[in-house]
Parts: sequence; C-alpha cells; structure tokens
Amino acid sequence: MAPTAIEEVADVRHARGQQAKIVNGHIELEKETPAPVADDFMYDFKYNHHLPTIDSLGSDMPSNADPHEIAESLAAELSTAWSSGTGDQFAEMFLDYGKYLYSEACYTDSIGVWRDKLVFTWDHRTFNFKDNISRAAKDLLPSSPACNVKVMAPLPNLQRPYPDLAFLQFTVSFETDIAMGSAISHAVYTPDGWKLWTMHTVLESLKAFPVVDPADGHMTGVTSWESQRAKEDDEVIPDVVVIGGGQK
Repeated sequence: MAPTAIEEVADVRHARGQQAKIVNGHIELEKETPAPVADDFMYDFKYNHHLPTIDSLGSDMPSNADPHEIAESLAAELSTAWSSGTGDQFAEMFLDYGKYLYSEACYTDSIGVWRDKLVFTWDHRTFNFKDNISRAAKDLLPSSPACNVKVMAPLPNLQRPYPDLAFLQFTVSFETDIAMGSAISHAVYTPDGWKLWTMHTVLESLKAFPVVDPADGHMTGVTSWESQRAKEDDEVIPDVVVIGGGQK
C-alpha cells in the first residue's frame, strides 16, 4: 500500500532529524533534545594568526644571546617609551604584521598584542596590531605615564618550545602616578632586533590605598579570628560558670 501524503511528510521531517509521529491523521513533531555541547563550541578567534616562526621572521636569535642583558635593554626602552607619553615609541617596540617579506610565501602574519588589566585602561582590554596599540597608547599614556621599570622575578629566560620557534620571556615591575603594576612579555628576534610579541600589563596595587590588615584580625591578618578564639579558650578563666540557663 502506497504511503499517504502525511506519512511522506513525516518521513521527510524524520530524515531532516526531526522526530515525527502521526496522531489522528495529524503530524506531531517531538521536541528536540539539544546536545550537551554544540558541535562548533570551539569558536573562531577574531585574530587567529600564526606563530612568529624563525622562517617567517627570517632570522633566529643569536646563539650567544644573554636573556638578562636583552631584558634590561627592553626594560630601559619601555621606561623611555612609557614616560614620554606619546605612544608611538611604545608601539614601535611591537612586532609589525606582514613586515618581513622574503618571498611570496614567506612573511610573518603574527601580530603584536598588548593585553591590559586595569593599570592603564581601568578595564580589561586587548589591543591587536601595532596601529591599534599606537592609537590606544596615545590615548592612555598622556594621562598615566609609567616609570621606574625594573626587571623582576621570574628571571628572564630564552625558550625554544619547537625547533622553529624561539622567544624571550621576561617580567618587569613599574609604576604610574597612582598605581603599581607589572608586565609579563614575550619578545622575538627579527631583522630589526628584538620586538615584543605579547605584553600583559596588570594592576598590582594603588599607591593611595595600601593594603591594611584588619584591626581585629578577622579572617585575614596576623592573627585569624579562629586563632583568637582558641587563645581565649586557653587563657581566659571565667569567674562564674552557668550550667543550664535554658540552653540544651
């Protein structure tokens, strides 16, 4: 017996992934149960560029490179760039997208990235590409120039996680007029010298609002509330002990 039109429609709906059944001559679609994780849960990043490999940069870092010397030099350059407040000098320290062109198929499509948490932007912001970093720095640095840039622990180190990828990792501390901050950076060696690949600046503290321990040591501080109670139990000798008093 040939299928009815309703049954054919139901078969089509079923083929499309919709569960359907015929009730009293009418098609009823069952509610779909969504998958716990979508197939495309790994979303595409807006900026998904390649790593700054040695081939794309056209140069490898010198075999005798001293990480401490390089980090101190970059820290001094940062101090000058941040204190000037212009923004251009700071942006020039970053990797320039598409600059090192050696052949039609060999150039760096990596970008310089500046990620700031509160210290300059009072927000969580990420600036990609040297031009965007320059525009942001020109807006932000005049009102919050930074100085006293010093290399800090963890000590600078050269890393080569893959044969074709090498970079310097270093951390600096610095201060603005109102805040103390730190920055962890990765720099790569290019035909123009060392350039910042990524920088992550973070607010550490505010100068006018130092961290003060609670007066009573509650929860935090030199003596915790629990320790204070334990000390009272050991040292305080009551004059009167009331037994009962309506409590069970």
